[in-house]
Amino acid sequence: MPPGATAPRVEDNLISYTAGFRVGVAHASIQRLLEPAPEGASVTDRRFRSNMRDYLVDDMAATPHEEPTSIAGLPGWSACGAETTSDSGVNWHCAYYLVSGQHFYRLGVHALSPQKPPEFDAVVRALYGVSFVPARSPVGSDGRPAALPRKPIYRIKQGDLNQDWYPAAARSRGSQGVVDVEFSIDGQGRAQDLRVTYATSSDLTSRAGDFVRLMHFRVPSGWEASGARAARFTFESQYAIETSGSSCHFPTDPRVADAPFVTICSSRVH
Repeated sequence: MPPGATAPRVEDNLISYTAGFRVGVAHASIQRLLEPAPEGASVTDRRFRSNMRDYLVDDMAATPHEEPTSIAGLPGWSACGAETTSDSGVNWHCAYYLVSGQHFYRLGVHALSPQKPPEFDAVVRALYGVSFVPARSPVGSDGRPAALPRKPIYRIKQGDLNQDWYPAAARSRGSQGVVDVEFSIDGQGRAQDLRVTYATSSDLTSRAGDFVRLMHFRVPSGWEASGARAARFTFESQYAIETSGSSCHFPTDPRVADAPFVTICSSRVH
């Protein structure tokens, strides 16, 4: 770990384990796919890389600079880039792919800063210095394997994101707040059995379920056969209205710890 790094936080997002930490403004993650990679799979194969990126919803902004590399003595692939953001900042990012122990790994780092911060390079050096050991399950205070937060990852079409998702009645009243929608996921990765479990205001609930229904979640093979179809998850929609002199954001973390969420903004009250 580089100097100043926060303690790693590990999550189980249904198809992979991810350990994340931060060094200053640089955020790092190490993701290990749960299902074994195909026999003989190599990240130097462009089709395999493309399939893995799509499966992990690894959408990289613009076309990065890509080249083969080596990490921990294993053949790897790097993809780095930098794009200007809407607020004139720069999104610096690098992703590194490799297969170890027949499992696909994605090592990533990104930072938002006008100039590339030194901690960004510090994290990159740390990622190149990783070593691999047999996986061990985390242990709870009772000595038994600890359950990790299960956080589904999803994809939604860009065109759907461009819709106006703020409920008209809530906007006209200036209503802001959160709506939590609980659901299960079928074998095709679609949300089913939706139920609103919390809402700051009833006039915010009219479209929360519609947004979740458009999502496509990543689930491992044999999802329904394993009985996982009965598992319940929560997605939070945070509604905020931008006013003169203030940015459009929501000031608190999701009500349900580790739940995926989206902030839906309205620029003005009609």
